[in-house]
Amino acid sequence: MSFFNLFGKSKSSTPKAEPTPKPMPSPTTQETVTLPAGTLLQRAPEPAPAKRSEDTPATVRAYDEFGREVLIPVEAWRSSVLPAALERVKDDPNQLYNLIVDALQLRLASDMLPAAERLHEIDPLPERGTTIYGIVLMESGDPLAASRLFESYLAQKGSSGVVLTNLAKAQTALGQEAEAEATLWRALEADPNQENGLGWYIAMAREHGGEEAYIEAMHRAADLPSAWRPQVWLARAALEHNDVPQAMTFYGQALERAGRPAPLVLLQSMSGDLGQTGHLREALALTRPAYEAKIHGLTVGNNLIKASLDLGEIGTARAMVEELYTLNHPDWADNLHFWEMEIRRRELSQNGLQPESLPEPKVTTYSIEGPVWSPSNAPSRILFALPAPRRAKVVFLGSSVTGQQPQQSFAGQLPDAPGRLSRALPLFLAESTFLHLGLDTDTIIPWVERGGFAIVSAPWGEQESLEYAHKTNSDAAISVHIHCVEQTAEVTLRIIRAQPESTEPAVFAEFTVPFSFEQAGTGALGIWSQLANRLVQLFGNTPAAVEPSRYTLPGNNGLGTYLLRLEQLLAVRCAGSEDEAMNSLSGLREIVRGELDLALSTPHSLPARLILHETLLRLRDLQPHIAAEFRQPTELLQQRYSLPDSQANAILERQLRAIYGGEGSTSEAA
Repeated sequence: MSFFNLFGKSKSSTPKAEPTPKPMPSPTTQETVTLPAGTLLQRAPEPAPAKRSEDTPATVRAYDEFGREVLIPVEAWRSSVLPAALERVKDDPNQLYNLIVDALQLRLASDMLPAAERLHEIDPLPERGTTIYGIVLMESGDPLAASRLFESYLAQKGSSGVVLTNLAKAQTALGQEAEAEATLWRALEADPNQENGLGWYIAMAREHGGEEAYIEAMHRAADLPSAWRPQVWLARAALEHNDVPQAMTFYGQALERAGRPAPLVLLQSMSGDLGQTGHLREALALTRPAYEAKIHGLTVGNNLIKASLDLGEIGTARAMVEELYTLNHPDWADNLHFWEMEIRRRELSQNGLQPESLPEPKVTTYSIEGPVWSPSNAPSRILFALPAPRRAKVVFLGSSVTGQQPQQSFAGQLPDAPGRLSRALPLFLAESTFLHLGLDTDTIIPWVERGGFAIVSAPWGEQESLEYAHKTNSDAAISVHIHCVEQTAEVTLRIIRAQPESTEPAVFAEFTVPFSFEQAGTGALGIWSQLANRLVQLFGNTPAAVEPSRYTLPGNNGLGTYLLRLEQLLAVRCAGSEDEAMNSLSGLREIVRGELDLALSTPHSLPARLILHETLLRLRDLQPHIAAEFRQPTELLQQRYSLPDSQANAILERQLRAIYGGEGSTSEAA
């Protein structure tokens, strides 16, 4: 994955067999398709063949126990996952139903015949069990058996809108057109809010009588007791004719008839249609009072967040994002991270001032001693102790960028790739110097109070470098400068001796290497190799190195990701010293998720594990709800992938107790 990629950062409305909706009390995660007026097919389709169609997904999306997305080829899922899953849930009607629905969406109806028959036998919701069994029969090519099943249910249990709708579909497949039309109206009388049944009915009306008949059919359905979906579609039609008052009347009727909790599709359609036609305040006024995050979730939340942001209600949007995060749906993570970043952009835009009107920024510096993931006062530092004192110290100066990159001011901005690299690369070189060469290191980070990282818009001068060497009691200063040239860069390192002999120049070495953001890991290793050679020339070989197993890094392909996580941990450490800065730090959950993924991709890498733990330690006190969200996967990581190094493993477990067990923090902010 490239350094830029790392750091940059409606369905068909064909009438179909309609399963009974899943029970409402649990959080709604099922996508609901709203049928736009005029796009329905005008009759029920023939039963789908058992084989997969061209538009069937090629993969199945799943999430593992760590919350990571996993894409499984359909055939692999069918042969390897599905049989075991069916055996596991065969006595659980709810899970068995969900699994059958998933398989139907993948056009695996014939595989589901035994499971659907089993559900029909054990389901405590006979309507659901009958409906799904009948759908499987139809989609397996046996509409006659399906129609007999549906008729038997109706004779025993009485009228059911969803069963009648599917009976009409079976009748259509059998060529019984008149019977199907009569059955469909009976279905609407039983339940006028079925998406497929209502859509099919009004589509037939349009086919027979055009637009006038189509609207008349919706009004006829709207007059049925308990109808609310026809009102939603009538409201959409009113909006298409710019009749907002009429649309608001229909929406009000729909909300009143639907009751609480309001159906998800009602709020989704109402907020979406009003929002798309520019009536944002009306969308929020009607939808927000009825919205319940646990029931309506991200499906409606997306519309409300968008409308709130477009109206400048940033605080409201942020509160909704935070509430949705607490529901802990891994499949929502990408969407919520997008909204986090969008909220941050809007905040920066809303609070932005012209440079001449900005108050004089107060720039300070942070000094990172040794690896950023092992602070000097942390118990983990003992793992990297040397038998003899470290014989010299160097200070790294980064955050220096010139060339073709976006302008950065001292005020808050979302970071870009060159800026991140200007911090990540010195951190990487510093930890490599500390661990491979046995030298003490400091890394100087310019920081704007209540503003974030500062960028130096010129290479560090010799005098400035010497001043920092003296301030940190270092024997040499190493400046790292990034000069951008389109998608690539040139990286220049300069080594300056703090106390040269009278006959020696202060600049011991200077070299420039080309750097590709697409190959950041390879580039960083190449720079380190050249720097290490020069430091050995200056200070001699290290008398003893850190235990190699304690400094295991990802391979070249993963080292670019590692650089990103170093810089993000640095951001958390620096922002953690200012409550306001931590509150405005963008994408904290995305940072932790990325660190967790890094640790899982290199499970025996101690630095990767320490990056994750150090971040969580700081969030424990400043954003405890975010730290708590990652407790299960982080503890599972430690259980599943204990390090063979008993001393290192003990320290990791101690850190976890400090994060989640109430002990005092194992380290302090930078």
